[in-house]
Amino acid sequence: MRRSGWLSLVFGALVGTLVIVLLATTVTPPSNATRADCVRLITSSSTEKGDLIAELAERYNNTGRTFDRGRCAKVEAHKKTSGATLDLIADGWNDLDQHQPEPQVWLPSSSLWLDLLRQRGKGERIKAGPKTSLATSPMVIAMPEPMAKAMGWPGKTLGWGDVLEVNRNGGWASKGAAYAQWGNFTLGKDNPRRSTSGLAATIATYFAATGGDYGKIGTAETVQFVRGIEASVAYYSDDSVAFLKTLYDEDRKKPTPYISAMAMQEQMVYLYNRGVPTGDPAQLKGNPVAPLRPLVAVHPREGTMLIDHPFLVTANASPEQQAAAKDFYDFLLETEQQKRFRELGFRDPGGNGTPELAGVVGTQGAQEPPKIGVPTGEQIQKMLDGWEYTQRRGRILLVLDLSGSMNEPFDKNRKDKPYSESR
Repeated sequence: MRRSGWLSLVFGALVGTLVIVLLATTVTPPSNATRADCVRLITSSSTEKGDLIAELAERYNNTGRTFDRGRCAKVEAHKKTSGATLDLIADGWNDLDQHQPEPQVWLPSSSLWLDLLRQRGKGERIKAGPKTSLATSPMVIAMPEPMAKAMGWPGKTLGWGDVLEVNRNGGWASKGAAYAQWGNFTLGKDNPRRSTSGLAATIATYFAATGGDYGKIGTAETVQFVRGIEASVAYYSDDSVAFLKTLYDEDRKKPTPYISAMAMQEQMVYLYNRGVPTGDPAQLKGNPVAPLRPLVAVHPREGTMLIDHPFLVTANASPEQQAAAKDFYDFLLETEQQKRFRELGFRDPGGNGTPELAGVVGTQGAQEPPKIGVPTGEQIQKMLDGWEYTQRRGRILLVLDLSGSMNEPFDKNRKDKPYSESR
């Protein structure tokens, strides 16, 4: 080979290498997490998906994505119950409890909270736009499998009427002497003013009571039915995780579940049966231990509500933050992120679940009942107002002993002083 040909080959190789290096430098932008010029975007998510949104926000921040001619965004993810966030948005945002910053993106569990915000006359605090959904999950009655079988599952389709019937007939003993030890049918339910699961369950019981005619919300028959369901409630909570954690902790310690059923999203049943009662997706990587008594996700035969998990932009978002929010939303709808939602038990935005989800929550082969109609904001508010007098109330009896015996010494080793001085 001539010298000139050899030099040409070497020169060509060097040029090729330089081009490759330049291309690599061009297509690998720096992570948004390390940039100081990115748009700050604050999100507030419902608690059951708060850890997931935080995980995906970190993934987004590390992509180096840009939008709007090279702008970048850095997402800060926070979580709070949907009802609590509603109150803060409606009242002008002054978070005295957790001191979270005001969000530009609100990710409640359901659009029902937007309807309630509008009912309060504060709908303008959310920017108008097309209906959005990141994922879905139906509200279900979650029951320990032995108790579901005692009720006739899977051969029988259960509903709110069955819950009402058990206690009206004397509790679990009505299902057979072998079940008398379970006592009354005890229901766990979230506060409908704070939790989407609690709100959806309240709406579902009114739907069951009225046959879907929300115009009958205030009738005596409806109130009697709803009050009967609420009478079964042994525990109220602001977050279903409280029920699941206790149930999981006692799963291997006590022979009988402390609760008969819980109203919650199907997605939480999936995580519980996978051994993650707290809903933290990171726990799935550590070989979690499944419970001995899995939960069954019962779709009430009267109908159930599909929780739609919307993506809402608040009115305080600047034009740059609105553009950043749209880019983050587009990112969350991409295949890899949607796959992560499915891995944690959510259905797709259209309401379609996976065979694995059905197998884990016990709905494989079952015909799902129709989804119930969504009431108006005014009707929802009437249900919440009604909950104040239909919910189960506790009574506290305070007894004070005012007899002369209260002047006797309390500490038997100090007989020189009465109780009031020795305590």
